This record gives sequence, C-alpha cells and structure tokens, in this order.
Amino acid sequence: SSLLIGASGLRAANAGVHTTAHNVANASTEGYHLRRTEQSIGDPVMRRGQLFGQGVNLDGITRASDRFLMQRQLSTAGDASTATTLHQELSQVEAHFDEVTNTGLRESLDQFFDALGEATSEPSDRGLRLGVVASADKVALTLNRVAEGLQTDLSTYENVLDNSFDGINQKLSEIADINGRIQVAGGATGAGDLADQRDLLVRELAEGTDFLNLFCDFDGVRACLLD
Repeated sequence: SSLLIGASGLRAANAGVHTTAHNVANASTEGYHLRRTEQSIGDPVMRRGQLFGQGVNLDGITRASDRFLMQRQLSTAGDASTATTLHQELSQVEAHFDEVTNTGLRESLDQFFDALGEATSEPSDRGLRLGVVASADKVALTLNRVAEGLQTDLSTYENVLDNSFDGINQKLSEIADINGRIQVAGGATGAGDLADQRDLLVRELAEGTDFLNLFCDFDGVRACLLD
C-alpha cells in the first residue's frame, strides 16, 4: 500500500515535470497556452477503525484559457482588421475626389456655377456662353473620370472577395477537422495542443476576413467555431 501511494506521487510529479518542460519548450510558440496539472487527494480507506490516505490522483492536464476572453480577442482582432481595411479602401476612394488640385470634382462644379452666374448677367455674350459649355464639358469629364475610378475600385474589391473565399474555405475545413479530433479526444480540456491549433486558425480567420466583415457580422461565426 505504501509503495502504491509513493507510485501515485511519482506519477503526479512526473506529469508536473513533463508539463513544465512542455510549457518551456513552447514559450515562444504562437498561440500556445500554458498547461497545468490538476490533481486531487485519493479516496482514503478504512482500516482497523482508521482512515488511511491513498496518495494523489492525477485528474488531468488543462490549458490556461478563458472562452469568453478568447471570443473577445477574436472580436477585437476582427474589428481591428476591418477598421484597417476600411481606412485603406476609403483613402483610395477619397483620392478620386481630389480637392487639393484644380482637377477635383468640387473645383469643376464651382467653375461651372461661376460660369453660369456670369452668363446670367450677360446672356447675349457669346464668350460667356462658350465658357458655360467649356465648364460643363470639364464637369462631365471629371464625373466620368471619377466614375471610372470608382468602377475600377469596385471591380478590384469584388476580385479580392472572390479570391478570399478559397483561403477562408481552406481554414474552415482545417478547423472542422481539428474540432472533430478534439471531440474524439474528449474535448478541449484533454486535447490542449489541438485546441491551441484550432484557436490559432480561428484567430487567423478573424484577421483575414476583413473584407467580409465590411458586409456581414462575422462574430457569431467565430464564436461557433470555438464550440
């Protein structure tokens, strides 16, 4: 009995050393969560009217993670990625409405209305009427240039969206495969390394769906992937 008690302590200590070594080895591994051993007192037995201890039970090795914190991190990562993409794309669209030089839409419209105002004061002046026509042509050219630029940007966005689905589907497939392996292992508690791989893929998915986040709420999808 005493030898069995000692053996239980050695098993628990060996698991602790193994877990610590695993933590140290993965100290720089992206997405890794610390592991810790969970142990409890063994059930005592009654002998000669006395309760004798039976050593320690190794209940398992768990990963230090918080589901709600993880969901918050994913949501924040997705929001940050979306905000960055939105800033970049709006900056590109803003360039089509250049108000710094004399070629912007606002400047062309101002010149057109100024020409109309001058022609109104002297409707018989052929030169003023020609000025209105020239200003109108400039507005039309500017509008066409802006429209073409916006259409080009729109086509680019559509191509990026189409191309992004292949990568998204690939990651979803990998996440589904890992989730299946986690279920077979009894859940994320007993499959810490698999859970870390799954969480890392979900985080990459959250950061890589910036264009999708502009059009739909992806938070619910990310939360489901952690189940």
